[in-house]
Amino acid sequence: EKPDSSSERSAVSFTDLPETLLASVHLELFDSLGTISLYHKANQVRTFSDALFVNIATCFSQAIKNTLEHSRVKNLAMRDGLTDLFNRRVFDEALAQKVKCPDLQPISLLLIDLDNFKQVNDTYGHQAGDQVLKTFADILKESCRGGDLVARFGGEEFAIILSETKSVTAHAIAQRIRNRLANTTFTFDEQTHRMTASIGLATCQEVKTVFTANLVKQADRALYQAKKTGKNKVCSFPEDLLTEAKPSAD
Repeated sequence: EKPDSSSERSAVSFTDLPETLLASVHLELFDSLGTISLYHKANQVRTFSDALFVNIATCFSQAIKNTLEHSRVKNLAMRDGLTDLFNRRVFDEALAQKVKCPDLQPISLLLIDLDNFKQVNDTYGHQAGDQVLKTFADILKESCRGGDLVARFGGEEFAIILSETKSVTAHAIAQRIRNRLANTTFTFDEQTHRMTASIGLATCQEVKTVFTANLVKQADRALYQAKKTGKNKVCSFPEDLLTEAKPSAD
């Protein structure tokens, strides 16, 4: 059956036409959201009303605003309100996904706890404590790479997922973080104050089965060791023990 010639003509998009045969109308969207362009054949008489153009601009503007608002709300749900780091829920989901992906291994995990943080709150007040948390969050973001995930666990505890990162590299990153904080001077009530951090490191490397909860526990054990042996240091959990860990009953 011979195709209808009118159907063939309607199937040709404006992008297939030479620029000399096209004309366009540019509409400014509301609230400075941008500009859209409507193209039509140059030899066609304009039959569109100004009201139609206003309606088109309104619809596009509202659609873009709805998308931006949805993204904003979604981002708020993923972030810690004080530090703007990812929250614990995002951390848990990301770690569970990453440990299942062979291309991202080895994966190293840093658990970080600010030493003697309670003394800052008790001595200088919670505003001083918030200043420490926000400053340390900036240090974490500046010390890590683009593909690393930095999260606030809650309180004064933080976590970093380092994909495709061997233990020796993760240890160097942890030391860089620790040194940067130790060399940062805080001023509270016209008094200078220094902070330190203890860091626990665990790495899973080319293991067939890795339990997310166990990797967190190994890093937590290393963090406890750093706290127990003097604070302001980085301790690593032995890599060869990770494969021996069993998932907990809970």
